Amino acid sequence: MVWAGRVVIFSPDERKDARSKNRDVFGKSGVYLYVNENKVENTASIYAGQARHLDSRADDPKRILNRHSIVLITRKGKQQMDENWRQHLEHLLIQNLTDRAPQYGFICENRSREPASYASTNIRKTIQLWYNELEKELSSKGVVGFDNRRFTLPKTETYNCQSEPSARTKVYNAICEYSEDAGTVYVKEGSFAAIGRWQVAVTHQRVKTNLIDKGILVEAELNGKPCYRFTQDVTFFSQSEATAVIVNSPISWNKKWSPSE
Repeated sequence: MVWAGRVVIFSPDERKDARSKNRDVFGKSGVYLYVNENKVENTASIYAGQARHLDSRADDPKRILNRHSIVLITRKGKQQMDENWRQHLEHLLIQNLTDRAPQYGFICENRSREPASYASTNIRKTIQLWYNELEKELSSKGVVGFDNRRFTLPKTETYNCQSEPSARTKVYNAICEYSEDAGTVYVKEGSFAAIGRWQVAVTHQRVKTNLIDKGILVEAELNGKPCYRFTQDVTFFSQSEATAVIVNSPISWNKKWSPSE
């Protein structure tokens, strides 16, 4: 298959020059990657996403702050990526990165695996073939997560978060790995979270609602009381976010989480 795609890679400092040279790419729909790489510590992380207008992700100083590089991916010429293309490519990118991260030691920052698109079988096959060629292109350009480089994962500690025996609605029992270096909290599949979600900051309410809508948090019971259960591992990018989603309270991390022996 002749791959009909475009890949543009640039650092935040180079974005104005990259935009002037690739205006067609910045103005199109597509998928993108945010890459962080610390060559001194030999650590790396990567985030995959999709956008109807890539310039909204690539030319926003707040979004690309502290990023090592940005990777924009589109179809060649006048061909656009419709919702099915973007959704399915995002699904494949995150699936690849999530599967490869433990083996190669980088961090996939996506909180969850995006579902595949609802496109027809034939269209998904076409997108898969296109994606296979995209992987080769990203590998040849040395993009983190695709070129088989090995990194050193930040040190992590295991923590537990349990509700008191007398708890009625705030039932939870969670285990996670916390990385102080990366500031990330990896909550393990099978952990439980409180059934409520409206007693915390709106941003944290949105995160929990999103997890529920995607089926990553499903209704369950713990000791005969209603709660939510994690159906897969989830990455939170702050202690407060993880605590709010699980406990449904603005209580601090230090008051609820304890190191696991």
